[in-house]
Amino acid sequence: MNRTTGTIVMFMTLLLSLTASAQAEDTLHFGVRPGVTLADGEPANDILSVGVFGRYRLTNQWLIGIAVDNAEFDFEDPARVLGLNASEVVDANRYQVCYSVFLFL
Repeated sequence: MNRTTGTIVMFMTLLLSLTASAQAEDTLHFGVRPGVTLADGEPANDILSVGVFGRYRLTNQWLIGIAVDNAEFDFEDPARVLGLNASEVVDANRYQVCYSVFLFL
């Protein structure tokens, strides 16, 4: 199990343990969100992502939430982008994890 999978499993376990007490009051919500960042290949092609999020109602007006998003993509010809001469084009694989905490009305 990689680090991101472990983080998502821990996050979901925490949310599931909190859900039983919060469901009666409708204070806790969680879900999965897919994402696509469209690009033309310079320096990366379209980036697909998936994440989990949860939010907790603090008051009638305020919500607090957390999210973990994961994306994997290839970086097109990094040597050219850096201004280096390379005999063959090799794309670099990139892996990105984004942790977010948010507070909103």
